[in-house]
Amino acid sequence: AYQIMENSAKKVLLIATLYLFISFQTRTTEAFDTDDYALESRQFLQKAIEEVGRTQNNPQNAAGVKEQLLAVNSTYTYDDSWPSPGKMNSISAVSLDREGNVVIFHRAGRVWGQLTFDMKNQFTQTQLGAIQESTILAFSRKTGILRYSLGRNLFYMPHGLTVDDDSNIWVTDVALHQVMKLRKDQDKPLMVLGRRFKPGNGADTFCKPTSVAVLPKAYQIMENSAKKVLLIATLYLFISFQTRTTEAFDTDDYALESRQFLQKAIEEVGRTQNNPQNAAGVKEQLLAVNSTYTYDDSWPSPGKMNSISAVSLDREGNVVIFHRAGRMWGQLTFDMKNQFTQTQLGAIQESTILAFSRKTGILRYSLGRNLFYMPHGLTVDDDSNIWVTDVALHQVMKLRKDQDKPLMVLGRRFKPGNGADTFCKPTSVAVLPSGDFFVADGYCNARIIKFSAAGKRILTWGENSFQGVAHKIAPPNFLAIPHALTLARDKGLVCVADRENGRVQCFHATNGTFHSQYHSPLVGDRIYGVSYAPIDGGRLYVINGPLLAFALWPGQENSETYHEVRGFVFDMTTQAVVDKFGLPNKDFSNPHDVVVSADGAEVYVAEIGELRPRKFISSIKRKVDGAYEGVGGNSTGGVAPKAATSVADSGATALLAVILIVVFAIAAFGATLLVMRQRKRGCCARGTRKRKHAWELNREFKLGNLLDSKHEGFEKLGQEASDDEVTARVT
Repeated sequence: AYQIMENSAKKVLLIATLYLFISFQTRTTEAFDTDDYALESRQFLQKAIEEVGRTQNNPQNAAGVKEQLLAVNSTYTYDDSWPSPGKMNSISAVSLDREGNVVIFHRAGRVWGQLTFDMKNQFTQTQLGAIQESTILAFSRKTGILRYSLGRNLFYMPHGLTVDDDSNIWVTDVALHQVMKLRKDQDKPLMVLGRRFKPGNGADTFCKPTSVAVLPKAYQIMENSAKKVLLIATLYLFISFQTRTTEAFDTDDYALESRQFLQKAIEEVGRTQNNPQNAAGVKEQLLAVNSTYTYDDSWPSPGKMNSISAVSLDREGNVVIFHRAGRMWGQLTFDMKNQFTQTQLGAIQESTILAFSRKTGILRYSLGRNLFYMPHGLTVDDDSNIWVTDVALHQVMKLRKDQDKPLMVLGRRFKPGNGADTFCKPTSVAVLPSGDFFVADGYCNARIIKFSAAGKRILTWGENSFQGVAHKIAPPNFLAIPHALTLARDKGLVCVADRENGRVQCFHATNGTFHSQYHSPLVGDRIYGVSYAPIDGGRLYVINGPLLAFALWPGQENSETYHEVRGFVFDMTTQAVVDKFGLPNKDFSNPHDVVVSADGAEVYVAEIGELRPRKFISSIKRKVDGAYEGVGGNSTGGVAPKAATSVADSGATALLAVILIVVFAIAAFGATLLVMRQRKRGCCARGTRKRKHAWELNREFKLGNLLDSKHEGFEKLGQEASDDEVTARVT
């Protein structure tokens, strides 16, 4: 009986699923997987096929097959004169374009043998290099003449090819495990999907992909319209309910829908701005930038520290640093799965967190023994909590200087991951005054996660620049190692040092949507640290790093460059580099983090491999914008104006004000009724001395007077107060 019910339920589910799929397939971008419901009926279909096989006259032997094949008439003849001779060998795919051409994909004689791939489907002949010949050839359908060719030095084992309605050429390469979108007039692919030479079955990987089919443009328009509707609905829900729920809102989808538009905008800005593109121009402009900072070589006092990874400021006038005690991060420190390989070394036994007086440089306190394996980021929040990240542990910790054990630990010990409770080499933390905090996660996941003060995830955003589509300029929300965080509280922003994209991206702290970005050829293509100072309309202090010893993107190999490893200051209004700081007559060796005081008077730099942090002092006294609390523009610094409140705080304040108004209105109305009643009794005649009542103050009761000190932002209450004041005077 249960089996019958189960089968009936499966049939109902099948019918419902098919109905939904057919009804909504042009209105949604969600993926419907047909495996489950299609296979539910396999027993029924199997029986049906067997029944057909018995009733139809289907030949079951070789003679019967041959006889029926001869009976099938052919209406096609072979054209042996087409095409014109061309240099091609081992053709794997063919398609037609809208210009009257036949487009083929060939392997130039390259052979796919038994040893071409190993047991894990990895291509074993990378040493052969990409095929040097043009692998895509287009011949006229009428004349057979070669019309165009492309695809040199791109492919290793061509397989599938399709030309869509817009003349884009889509190809698959089984050796690269990638799908590419090309145009005949461009050398580089417009789009690349899959990870190069990395087979897989994940969301961003393929394993020997074979073919592509492209839907008509009309469907694409419908699909985009559906995405826009979904975007508007998501934004509406997010804004409406963000103060009433703790569920995680993921901004990836709607923020990245506009990436093509933003990409064009960024490229346009790149063309119109006056950015020097050659070594001479960069050097000339760097020399023209004035430096208002000098290096203080006497700070701090000598201490036992080595290889400093992070620096921050606390409210007690200290500089707090995080160091590795000489532990090195080498090529074999992590395996291919990002797991730490040196657990046998144990936790670092020395105190890894040291605090030095900003004025004297004397060591004030230390902690962090036997806790960390590979220190990375450190932030001190407004309540003197110390937040750190450890890339070996894949964890974020909250500590206090007077406690031996962490107050909070997020992430799974030595377990990298991209789930709700895991990180993969997290890099930095930034903490809001409310206690909510952001984590940059990090080297592998390239995402920013916002948590509540209790450690519950609120939202996440970010997409990895190293995976999927290849971009000349990475669009907003794409990150290539988000390496450091800072808060611009007066602007309501959280800013990220997007390390390998060589820029700082700033996002709205409430919902993670993109706000602005900052990049300059003077700084270069790698930014390691960022810190904010609320001066002169907002300044971002950044440190760059040494150039890579190899080319990360095509075309970088032979580019002439001039590069200085130092600190730079961006003006957030003009987005220009307006100041610089660094060591006298030499570059930083390997700077890793930076922090600036709120007034911009002091800057501190942490360097990997060095035995002490660096201090720089400004020769100019600057005024902090607005009214501020806190110490400065570290990951928690650049503190917001006192008047600024969060959405939740504003809502709570408004609700409290309404309740107070209602209570006092009822009290005033009750007082009026009581006075009128007394008048009727003749006990309150004009000119006689009033009797004091318990609800009265030393002065006459006036609702307006009670609200007078709270008028800010509630202009209409002033009118109501005047009405109450008249009533009180009559009384």
